[in-house]
Amino acid sequence: MTEKPTYEELEKRIQELNSTTVEFERVKGILKEKEEFNSCLLDNSPHPIIVINPDTSVRYVNPALEKLTGYSSEEILGTNAPYLWWTKTTLKKTHGNFSKALQIGAKKIEELFIKKNGALFWVEITLIPTKHNEKIKYYLANWVDITERKQAEEALKKSKERLLEANIVLSGILDHTHMMVAFIDVRFNFIWVNHAYAAADNHEPSFFIGKNHFELYPHEENQAIFQRVVDTGEPFFVAAKQFEYPNHPESGLTYWDWSLIPIKDDDGIVTRLVFTLAEVTEAVRDKEMLSYRKLQFEEVLNNLDSSIYISDMESNEIFFMNDHMKKLFGADLTGNICWKSFYENQDEPCKFCTNDKLIDTDGNSTEPYVWEVYNQKLEKWYEMHDQAIPWIDGHLVRLEIAIDITNRKQSEEEREKLIGELQAALAEIKKLSGLLPICAHCKKIRDDKGYWNNLEEYIQTHSDAEFSHGICPECSDELYGKEDWYIEMKKGKQQKE
Repeated sequence: MTEKPTYEELEKRIQELNSTTVEFERVKGILKEKEEFNSCLLDNSPHPIIVINPDTSVRYVNPALEKLTGYSSEEILGTNAPYLWWTKTTLKKTHGNFSKALQIGAKKIEELFIKKNGALFWVEITLIPTKHNEKIKYYLANWVDITERKQAEEALKKSKERLLEANIVLSGILDHTHMMVAFIDVRFNFIWVNHAYAAADNHEPSFFIGKNHFELYPHEENQAIFQRVVDTGEPFFVAAKQFEYPNHPESGLTYWDWSLIPIKDDDGIVTRLVFTLAEVTEAVRDKEMLSYRKLQFEEVLNNLDSSIYISDMESNEIFFMNDHMKKLFGADLTGNICWKSFYENQDEPCKFCTNDKLIDTDGNSTEPYVWEVYNQKLEKWYEMHDQAIPWIDGHLVRLEIAIDITNRKQSEEEREKLIGELQAALAEIKKLSGLLPICAHCKKIRDDKGYWNNLEEYIQTHSDAEFSHGICPECSDELYGKEDWYIEMKKGKQQKE
């Protein structure tokens, strides 16, 4: 039989029970506070968080995950893999990664998911198994939205691909162009040259790499230009610059178009130079020869006693006038518009301009076109010889040679007038030719109308002849032969004879 506890023992036990209850409530409060603290942390985390049971069912999602995926917790909780945000295209890969992560955990796995609205997004996942008594109780997965980073990486990848492609294309172009190109550092050492640059000095491109430009091609003026570009950051361009190869004196004086372009870093400091060159020696010499021939051509034209000018066939600008024409107009009209300068009272190109007759349908020069014109400004007649000829730059221009034919035209007019007068006289003379009906007794002549006219009147009417009157010897004898004074006069003439 068990002894009843004493009062003291019961009181002690009650105190112990009260102490245990207090401790229990204290621990319970701590646990509740901890749970609330953890829940607050999870709910307010900026990163999406999901808690998964060992059977893959979703136990918890925080608001950040709801916001990112577009699905509510009611739609997500209790669902099993494959989850709503898994994509069909990456389903197999994602499922494999997920199964592996459930076994050993995962750290920074990158996955492509899809939102409820269909938009794709990238997350970086860290999955941690939570154990109790060596048994997995649940999995805690933390997501980091890396969509912007992945987009930036993709853009960078595409940019690198485009840059690589552009470099390949650019390298192909630079290696197959006649233009000489060199990439140089700010100390003027070669970093890269194309084949054209190397071939100009009978070397391979590799020969130049690391060598100094001005040790190979000493030139104080050019070195000063290079240094100025480095110091100022301003590009330099020059046309037909003279240069002599120090190692190839047989080449003589050469001419080059070249440019020097500075390459700057983000701070605006020049770090590299792009040097391009194109030899124009032949073009310069051709131009010099053309200039020389032009001078010869002008000298010949200036010594001709005709007016000669050359003008553009589109703008009508006068390119050249010979000395004879300048003297005639009293001024050098080069640079002016031909139709404004050569003719008076004109506000548009000449309607009789022959430019359309100087070039055929294929754009080639035709045979010279010859015509005549009266210049009211100079009050002279000219015979014009027009032809399209190539100018210094190769395009066709109008050459016109004007020969003064004023005297010839005046002579022609005088000749035509004289011919007219002679023809009129001949017509009158013809009126007195042929058979004339004349009276056998009174010697009157019958005209075309049947009237009888005195011989003198008829001849004066139908010719320019005029009559003076006298008496022939036979008529004198007949009229005065019996008169004494006549007989004496006749005897006196006979004695003198």
